[in-house]
Amino acid sequence: MRNDKYKLLGFTLVELLVVVAIIAVLSIIGMAAYGNVQKNARDAKRKGDIHIIRNALEEYYMDNKSYPITTEYSNTSTNDWTTIVGGAKYYASGKAPVDPINRESFHYIYYSIGKICARMLEIDEKSFCLKATQ
Repeated sequence: MRNDKYKLLGFTLVELLVVVAIIAVLSIIGMAAYGNVQKNARDAKRKGDIHIIRNALEEYYMDNKSYPITTEYSNTSTNDWTTIVGGAKYYASGKAPVDPINRESFHYIYYSIGKICARMLEIDEKSFCLKATQ
């Protein structure tokens, strides 16, 4: 009689393992979804930054009647980015935008023809580019 009472009070090992497995699967799905949300947010910031840089290039063009001239692309992870687009006065925030990750493979590229691109390797290894309107 005593053994029957204890069987009703707890969970079996199999029931506990099933619950742990379900929690593990749900956790993995949640982490994967969260990672995708972060990637999309960083890429959205990159697109917004490109618009900010394009506006700075347009203001530079209005002041100087030409776009900044450089022989190679410029990267916001280096300190010379702000000087290439004429200094911080062309940015509303007072400084040039920097890529959210700011590593070698994620950066903004400026070409002397007034074209600015963001490498967005998180989305199918594509770049997002805008050309200044002048």
